[in-house]
Amino acid sequence: SGVTGNMTVKAWATEWLETYKRPSIGEGQYKNYLIHINNVILPAIGGRRLKDVKDVELQKILNSRSGKSKSDLEKLRRTMKAMFARARKSKLILINPAEDLELPAATDGTHRSITDEERKAIIALAETHHAGLWIKTLLYCGLRPGETRALDWRHVDFKEKLIHVQLANKAGTYEIG
Repeated sequence: SGVTGNMTVKAWATEWLETYKRPSIGEGQYKNYLIHINNVILPAIGGRRLKDVKDVELQKILNSRSGKSKSDLEKLRRTMKAMFARARKSKLILINPAEDLELPAATDGTHRSITDEERKAIIALAETHHAGLWIKTLLYCGLRPGETRALDWRHVDFKEKLIHVQLANKAGTYEIG
């Protein structure tokens, strides 16, 4: 029946992702969309007709993830909003049921600094671990693993005691960019 409001949410999600998003986003963002679509949205409403989805259903999907990180919930809401906004712009549905979704209670700031005890244990381990120098580079220089993967000796200025971070892994990949 083609691209119509009668198609399933699953069919539209695939069409939307591959036609509108894939050509313009990086691999990391693409994987984020896939995770939210395949693991959260489709199990709940994948078999429903696109035009039959109501805002209350989408709100329940968000609410079922209550307690997850605020970042994860915002990404899920953004995915639903964008997916249904494009369906509305394409005149497949009359309104965007994801337009006014409310974020449920979420955990904020899931990252924390390491404790003094953890720091001592990490430094002690680094003395004997085969990747000890790498561990110390992360710890003492505040570098991310993706930034250190792209380092080369030419990036280390021993005279000025500087490490020049010019490259890093592209988000969600092992590709240097």
